[in-house]
Amino acid sequence: MEKDTPTGYLQSDYINEKKSENFFIAALFSLFFILAISTQVEPAKAIPAEISVEPSYQRIVAGEAFTINITVDPKGNEVMGLVISCTSITRY
Repeated sequence: MEKDTPTGYLQSDYINEKKSENFFIAALFSLFFILAISTQVEPAKAIPAEISVEPSYQRIVAGEAFTINITVDPKGNEVMGLVISCTSITRY
């Protein structure tokens, strides 16, 4: 014999409805939990790399060899590459 359930329900229908209700509550709780955690986590902010060129000014004669030191301080960030283009040569 079927156990007492709300009027008009068979026990199996009542159990299935309760399972669906419990699943919905668990899913809703999980969604709120994930949203609460994801809004609290902030990505790390990268500090810009520092690039220095030495000397900042050097006078040379056409055809003369010269040296420029370029230093990159990545400030803890990973550097994948560096492209240097020398386009501002002034002739006197």
